[in-house]
Amino acid sequence: MSIVLLAFAFVRKEFVCYKSYVLVFLGLLFFVISESMLVVKLYGNSFAFDGPTLLVLYELGQYLFILGVLEEVLIKPVEID
Repeated sequence: MSIVLLAFAFVRKEFVCYKSYVLVFLGLLFFVISESMLVVKLYGNSFAFDGPTLLVLYELGQYLFILGVLEEVLIKPVEID
């Protein structure tokens, strides 16, 4: 499911401002990485600092995603006379 979200974030490049695109894409990328690490941890391959690393990546991903969406929503459109 996360890969699908990442694909949708990539496709929106033509329709949103560049800053919003980058923030949302990076946020979802961090989210996918944290989910992948969680799957690895779930199947028994634990590593040092896996808890804090997962938490930081997940929260950073969510923060960047929301920041990117807000960046697009709060941008004022340019009016052409």
